[in-house]
Amino acid sequence: MNRKLIGQKVRALRVKLGITGTRLARKVRLTQAQVSRLETGQQGFRSEVLMRFARVLGVAPAYFFVEGEDASAAKVAQELVGLGLAPSQRLIKALKDKGFLRFMERCAKVMRAHRKNLVRMQKALAR
Repeated sequence: MNRKLIGQKVRALRVKLGITGTRLARKVRLTQAQVSRLETGQQGFRSEVLMRFARVLGVAPAYFFVEGEDASAAKVAQELVGLGLAPSQRLIKALKDKGFLRFMERCAKVMRAHRKNLVRMQKALAR
């Protein structure tokens, strides 16, 4: 999904829950202008910010990446299969665990921070 579609999902959910843009901005620790830019797709979501949106809006982070309203573990698994990946039953179960999702987010953040080192290590191993 692209950032505009994710922003539309955030806005639709915010409106559905009756939360104003200003109130949502306060809860996710952003300015109202930033929330507006995110909702309209003018600005992309950083993963940690998207996690805060998910927490405040009461949905799993996967909700923003799955077509339609169903962001269940089964739907996420189906999307993965559609991409040519075969998730195990353990992964499907783990997708329901918010602690696991937070752990994976932290892992992704560390990997992004150390991307250059990881590339160097891969090149060294390939020699």
